[in-house]
Amino acid sequence: MMSIEKQVQAHMNRACFYQKGQTILVAVSGGLDSMVLCHLLAHLEIPFGMAHMNYQLRGEESEGDAQFVKTWAKDHSIPYFEKRHDMAGEAGNSVQMEARTARYQWLESLRLEHQYDWIATGHHADDSLETMLLQFTRGMGLAAWSGIRPQAGRIIRPLLIFSREDLRAYVEEKDISFREDSSNATDHYRRNKIRHHVVPVLKTMNPSLLKTFLSNADLVADYQYLSKELFIKYKKKWLKTKKGYWEIPLKNIQRHPAASTILFELLKDFDFKPTVIRSIYEAALGETSGQVFHSTSHRLMRERMHLVIAKQASEENDFYIVEKEDKKVVIKDYHLNFEEKRSETYAPESYDAVALLAIDKISFPLTIRRKKDGDYFYPKGLLKASGKPGKKKLKNYCHDQKMSVLDKENLWLLCDAEGHILWLIGHRQDQRFIADSSARRILRVKIKKRST
Repeated sequence: MMSIEKQVQAHMNRACFYQKGQTILVAVSGGLDSMVLCHLLAHLEIPFGMAHMNYQLRGEESEGDAQFVKTWAKDHSIPYFEKRHDMAGEAGNSVQMEARTARYQWLESLRLEHQYDWIATGHHADDSLETMLLQFTRGMGLAAWSGIRPQAGRIIRPLLIFSREDLRAYVEEKDISFREDSSNATDHYRRNKIRHHVVPVLKTMNPSLLKTFLSNADLVADYQYLSKELFIKYKKKWLKTKKGYWEIPLKNIQRHPAASTILFELLKDFDFKPTVIRSIYEAALGETSGQVFHSTSHRLMRERMHLVIAKQASEENDFYIVEKEDKKVVIKDYHLNFEEKRSETYAPESYDAVALLAIDKISFPLTIRRKKDGDYFYPKGLLKASGKPGKKKLKNYCHDQKMSVLDKENLWLLCDAEGHILWLIGHRQDQRFIADSSARRILRVKIKKRST
């Protein structure tokens, strides 16, 4: 049987894409896994450095870990890096996520600064199985089934083909010193609960569980690789990029037998959680429009014909005052130009980007604001049988115009000092304040997109 050292070398060459002479920065906690990895790399004469992050979560025990790793590196003439990251007093699964993020950011900065080719971690097959089960409980989709991969970006896992038992046997055989993390014995973290209570039961059902898992994980990873090109095609076909937002036609979702999976792949890039994506899929199959779903970075609106995706609305000024002497007002991506004209120069303009207002009928200062509940106006062209302007709720007007949720959110109103809506900017004027040939003074307002 091939020795562990030769198995590691073969695995690194084949699955981690390591090439002879490349250098490695090893993430070292001082525990069994990372110390085995350091021992093996030293035995194989692979150049490496050791990086230890001290989270200071376990008091003297944390300090002992740091001193142990530092001493080992010094005794073996290995470059050593240490960083203290203050997380003392914190607890819970979110702490593990924060610690992981901080650790990998630091490792990558070290790799770049000291020109290491790879970052290596001591993850083994049991870690990969636990990760798969943990992600499965979170509904992470197909990616969960492949567990931890041997290589991802500049990170490699040379021990992934071995079980925890394999490594422990190697430690005993080679008399390798390591540190025990007391928190591993508790059920405080979800991963520990899976390790202590779920995996042992599964292993009684299948003694070759790890071998079965690794085989299936590789198979799933291959399926993922092959499916990437297919999803790229669906992304081009389904996800339509517009100005400031994206659209997915509902008919595509409603007619495709694998629509839920395609939708999952499309929406995960917008940070939507699997449970939210499931609700979005159900909304797409239903008949009710106007539903809104949120991720940390985006929101999705279920419209009549499309799913509309936009970035989360940023905090912005949604109220502007326009004094009589003002000539220009900038609002978000547009600017409004105000120009007073005499009646002799009157000429009707019939496009939506311009409003002609009778100055004698309006009161200053004007305001520009977003719509609110209860708004109404008298749309241009809407007349009663008597010939008088017809009143309409803004909500009903938007519905009749088939405005999307995003269109309504982006709607600006130009109002006078008494609160009358003069113009749905870029859409329709109020009939009562339109300048005609009888107006003595005319305020010409034009909206124009700001140049970038």
